[in-house]
Amino acid sequence: MRRKWHPDEIEILRKLYPRPDVPIEEICRGLNRSYRSVINKVYELGLHRDYTPHINMNVLKQWLKVREI
Repeated sequence: MRRKWHPDEIEILRKLYPRPDVPIEEICRGLNRSYRSVINKVYELGLHRDYTPHINMNVLKQWLKVREI
């Protein structure tokens, strides 16, 4: 039997799913939901993960310095 999603669970999913640093499996465990259930709800809500790279400016400066040689 399928368990209905509680509004609090949906709110947690909306906050955590977009974060690439939070594994989907961890979200499943926290919500006590199957992977398929979470992915279906993600699709239904139209959620997306944020894969925008966060640039470490020090690493970027060093990389650019090396490239100038």
